[in-house]
Amino acid sequence: MGFFDLFKKKETNTKKVLIAPITGDVVPLDTVKDETFASKMLGDGVAIEPKESGVMLAPMDGVVDITPTLHAFTLESSDGVSILVHLGVDTVKLNGKGFEQLVESGTKVKAGDGIIKYDLAFLKENAPSVTSPVIVLESDEYKNIQKYEGQSVHAGQEKIIEIEK
Repeated sequence: MGFFDLFKKKETNTKKVLIAPITGDVVPLDTVKDETFASKMLGDGVAIEPKESGVMLAPMDGVVDITPTLHAFTLESSDGVSILVHLGVDTVKLNGKGFEQLVESGTKVKAGDGIIKYDLAFLKENAPSVTSPVIVLESDEYKNIQKYEGQSVHAGQEKIIEIEK
């Protein structure tokens, strides 16, 4: 390392990758049959049409906060990125039926850790839609949000969103 290297700007990784929290097809957020999500009122993101019952996984490392009705959770990363994972539309009205909590709110989780187990057949029978938004909260604070729509994903494997700070 030479003397002038001390004055070079250090490159930092300013991108955060979100992996699929559930297995299904990634669709545009504006296809969600709920205006709050479709209009991006809470932030930008994607939605996933779930293909099977399973477990909602953490899309990134962070501290989890689970809603009392178990239909959704938020994650906040150590560098301040907050996301919302919401299974279905109007699933709040099910009061936790069709869901099983796997971790406590306030738990630090890693990308791919199980958060909430869900019964897709029950949800399809009892909710208007199972399309599931994954939202980057306060998304207007970021340079770019790259969305990987139009692909089939497996929970915990493929990336669905890349956030550039």
